[in-house]
Amino acid sequence: MFCSCVDALIHRERRGNVIKENKGNHSQRRAFFRANYPKNNRLKILNMDVKVVDISQIGLRFCGANQWSILSKIIENNEIFEISVLFHDNTVENIKGRITKCYTDIHSKKQHYILMFIKNIPSKKISNEQSYLLKKFPDFTRFLFAKSSQI
Repeated sequence: MFCSCVDALIHRERRGNVIKENKGNHSQRRAFFRANYPKNNRLKILNMDVKVVDISQIGLRFCGANQWSILSKIIENNEIFEISVLFHDNTVENIKGRITKCYTDIHSKKQHYILMFIKNIPSKKISNEQSYLLKKFPDFTRFLFAKSSQI
């Protein structure tokens, strides 16, 4: 099973489709919601040939084949990386962040990258994406909820 974008930096506890942030014995500060996309309807990153697998307020996971040559130096130098994401409501968000993780999917042979945002995107944007997915792909969403409740 793959780690989601919000699991990349600190340990988190899963409850349904909500990620609750825990830092050792510190009290919970907030819960981050994540939108997971089916393969045939992922968000587009306009300035690269990749697709968004999932997104939250604090980060996203994207995948694509043959991106290592472009992104390896950015990862190695811990550079700030800027992308333009086209959302389903036809708005574009220019997002800056750092790539914190890279791995290859054994089945698809595509690289997956975790981008943690420098500035969080509004929770309303994630809520709108979740609403869109619930309406357009109710079976996919039910599958995700059922899968996450087994963890």
